[in-house]
Amino acid sequence: MKKTFLLSLPLILFFFLAGFLFPCNPASGSSENKGLLAVIAVDTSGNRLNAPFTFSGFSNQYETGGTGQTLLYITVNATYTIKFGSISGYAIVQPPKGTKRIKVTQAGQKVTVKAVYKKSGGSGGGTSSAATEWTSAHNKWRDTVKTSHLTWSTELAGYAQEWADYLKKSNNCYMEHRGNLGQNYKNTGENLAWNWSSANPAAAYTPTQVVNLWGNEVKDYTYSSNSCKSGAQCGHYTQVIWSSTTQIGCGKATCGNSWIYVCEYYPPGNYVGRKPY
Repeated sequence: MKKTFLLSLPLILFFFLAGFLFPCNPASGSSENKGLLAVIAVDTSGNRLNAPFTFSGFSNQYETGGTGQTLLYITVNATYTIKFGSISGYAIVQPPKGTKRIKVTQAGQKVTVKAVYKKSGGSGGGTSSAATEWTSAHNKWRDTVKTSHLTWSTELAGYAQEWADYLKKSNNCYMEHRGNLGQNYKNTGENLAWNWSSANPAAAYTPTQVVNLWGNEVKDYTYSSNSCKSGAQCGHYTQVIWSSTTQIGCGKATCGNSWIYVCEYYPPGNYVGRKPY
């Protein structure tokens, strides 16, 4: 027995918080003996990635500031250790062994530690062959309405994989949009799909199969009225073909006899009152 479910994000709202990437000083009292540490992770092309960081040697004074960046206030001349974790589909190449020891030598000094990852043959949705198939499958549907081709974004792929991993860990691979939980900090469009099988482990759908599930919603979409058939979904389809979207990144995760699939789109589509092309 197999089941397939879909979930789309029909409305995109933009909210920006001033200073989101720059933390207020969390220290109580004077910060004159503090320096600022910035930690980032990038791929070999310089695109920001979401990487887990482990810190030791500091006293709880830090803030996360968005994708691939964490800012910490640290004490001058104290020694700190940073360990970079693994990213699905990537292998770390710098720093060696993924561990770096640092310190600042004067108040106010900013030290940046950068980890560089390269694509590997991992099982995540962001591997090279999967990226090609995800992109091609989307562009075949876009060709049907003559919207421009999408390009693959490793940053969006990391963002998608991050959410797939979150749903695996926290939601048993069931679908839930980032925006519903207030975690769409990149303000992307998002398509989700889920399949279940009585077999354990379940066989994953290919990227083409997933995108075709979304694209086949065209049968329930009427362009002239820009509407879906009553009781049907077509928001996945309209996001796939949305003319102003230029980039995608996708990921997936498994929970035994089910799989969750996530694609992120930028700029996002599915604006209320606007046609997709």
